[in-house]
Amino acid sequence: MGANVSFQKLTGNIRSRILLANLYDTAQANLVRADIQKTALKGLHATLSALGPRPRHKTVLYAIGRFLHADGADYKILAAERPDERDRFALVVSFAKVKPILNQMARRIKQTHPSDAATIQVALRARATLPALTDAVAVLNRHREGSTELTISNVNLLIWGAPLDALDAVLADPVLAADERANRMRDMLGLIQLTPAPTDPERYMFVFRSDQSLKDIRAKPSHFSVARPTTFDGFDNHRFCQRDLGGRKIGWGNTVDLAAGTCGTGLPEVVLTPMSIANFTCEYLGEIRSSRFASDRRYFSMMAPSPPDSALMAAELDTLAMTP
Repeated sequence: MGANVSFQKLTGNIRSRILLANLYDTAQANLVRADIQKTALKGLHATLSALGPRPRHKTVLYAIGRFLHADGADYKILAAERPDERDRFALVVSFAKVKPILNQMARRIKQTHPSDAATIQVALRARATLPALTDAVAVLNRHREGSTELTISNVNLLIWGAPLDALDAVLADPVLAADERANRMRDMLGLIQLTPAPTDPERYMFVFRSDQSLKDIRAKPSHFSVARPTTFDGFDNHRFCQRDLGGRKIGWGNTVDLAAGTCGTGLPEVVLTPMSIANFTCEYLGEIRSSRFASDRRYFSMMAPSPPDSALMAAELDTLAMTP
């Protein structure tokens, strides 16, 4: 395979084909500025050219990640589409995202509020009970406004948010049982699907709700970037979806509902740089009990139900990358 057909290397397995379709959609929708897109595609083209003729999916992800992360934040929060500044949003996370915030807060308030710090320490134990976790979240909420330095983020320094009104509409569904709230929200947001052990605190899900609109948060001032996601933001999750699946909110992307066998339209989403917990109220959402999502092939058939097929998508990306 010659260097001029680099993107064809993404046609070898189903997960790489999902990544290919996401890249193709990003390019076709002109989601990022033309010069940035050209630079990114040329760089990806060169990166893929250096791989063997039939690279494994993990090899592909490692190579693409090495390129996209080489220049720090150059390929993050790039989309030209931005949400309405009047929107409020919510972040749904497992206890893994809450734990480091609690850890930092316990150290911060140890001298001024020792009993509250002790409450947090109980929740940080290996097999903490749910009441201990919710008590610690209550402490978090009491001290959040004075903790502007604490942010909600992950290893890539990005967070993913959904419209607060859309999230609440799902949770308010009278057909949705209380013990299904966490599972349903995980499906609707396209979150990573794991089946936790019965004693694993990661089975507990929490939601951070913004108290104010994006405009009001910026006015504090608070410096952050927010936009509709692109594949450059979410390339490492093979369930990341760039396809418009129906009534998308302007300035927001779409998640995919990962409920078993469906792969339908999930909730709108944006990607943001880290934001202070002072802007959010945290609450317990529910418990994850099992994983139950549709196959990658079913997901891909939803993403690319008709031509162009994988080879044609790859050829077009190669052409875009090679064109001066």
